[in-house]
Amino acid sequence: MDAIARPVPSRRLVQTHFMDGAAELPISGRQADVELSLDGASHGLIDTTHFDVTRFPPPDWALPAFVSAAGCGRAAYTGYRGGSAVRDRCAQAISELLAVGVDPERNLVLTTGTQGGLFAVLSALVDAGDRVALTDPEYLFAERILRFLGAEVVRVPLRAPGAGPHVDLRRLEDAAAGGIRLFVTSNPNNPTGTVYSGGTVQQIARLAVQYGFFVVVDELYCRLVYDQTPFAHLAREPGMDTRSVTLLGGSKTESLTGYRIGAVVASAQIVDAIEQVVAFSALRAPAYSQHVLTGWLRNDEDFVRRRVRELRSPAATGGREPARHHRSAPGTGSGHRLPVAGCLRAGPDLSRRRAAMRSVVA
Repeated sequence: MDAIARPVPSRRLVQTHFMDGAAELPISGRQADVELSLDGASHGLIDTTHFDVTRFPPPDWALPAFVSAAGCGRAAYTGYRGGSAVRDRCAQAISELLAVGVDPERNLVLTTGTQGGLFAVLSALVDAGDRVALTDPEYLFAERILRFLGAEVVRVPLRAPGAGPHVDLRRLEDAAAGGIRLFVTSNPNNPTGTVYSGGTVQQIARLAVQYGFFVVVDELYCRLVYDQTPFAHLAREPGMDTRSVTLLGGSKTESLTGYRIGAVVASAQIVDAIEQVVAFSALRAPAYSQHVLTGWLRNDEDFVRRRVRELRSPAATGGREPARHHRSAPGTGSGHRLPVAGCLRAGPDLSRRRAAMRSVVA
């Protein structure tokens, strides 16, 4: 007798398809992902989700560092947290960036990009049924990972007064008062490009200490800020040495996305938990790619200034003018603009694609 047929995908995986933002339309997050080709390969789309690494190539030091490591067999295997020599150099540079002490053995783990870092962090901290606050809008895969883990997602909107979007701190406090495990956000915000003010960052830290929740902040775009906009790192705030988790990497500023390498900074206890997830899910970040980070965050002020100018140039879209297809507003950083539709292809199905993308980024 044949066994009762059961769908191949697990229920845990299927529940990641149905994000709150997709509720208004008969299309799931996964369908939008597939139909709109949000995999970074462009497919002829005007894509504001991923950077163009052809127009914005990695720095000259990246490839030689990779090739040198690949030519040495001893570099193939590292500890779960990453090679000690690379972490030593990264910890020093990250400490200068964040203006906090970063112990390479206790506070740092290298991951398979910030995406892999996000998955490892959330897997290490979140149990099924935990309530997790999430900025709205936010990087679309953050909610999908949380749903995969069985978390209850509580949305905290960005408000847009005259001074520009900011986190609705009252809504965050309401969520915290009801009990949350952690707050997940990005600064600068992806997809709006909003850079949180120093006051907002201070208040997030205050609430985290008062209500006892962790904060996971993706600062991947923290150096791509415009007009010398001040940037406040959450890790600097009082009490955040044990409550904040900072995701960093060179995928955007230095276009290192193809190397799949990122970094997570947190307390020793949290890093230990993240290491355990990395161990059974990936063993380690790509070993040769780890060495690309030896030149990261070092003597690159001119490079970053030039990259910011390039990103603000109309030529950043490769000569294609996206304004004909979507309404947008500039953020204060990150190379993003606040889109009504993020990826569009001209043609008879334009309206359907516009509507579908609204469900993904809204």
